[in-house]
Amino acid sequence: MPIASVKNLKADYRKLFISAVSYGDWTLGGKALDFSIGGMVDNTVGYLFVNDKKDLPEMSDNRVNMLREIGDGWYIYKTS
Repeated sequence: MPIASVKNLKADYRKLFISAVSYGDWTLGGKALDFSIGGMVDNTVGYLFVNDKKDLPEMSDNRVNMLREIGDGWYIYKTS
């Protein structure tokens, strides 16, 4: 799905308490689709989808400190 399409759905995903949707290389690293559901600055919580586990972010105390698989390429994460 092109990023323009995601931006057009902003009102819809806000109804689901998703604050932002992004794709690509970013704080979590790798190629991932991120659905941020809350937080501020670098303390965030969200859902992450990856096609390949090699694209999962590395765990560390000062970045991604929680990453749990919830099935079929989906994960819930927390950063600090």
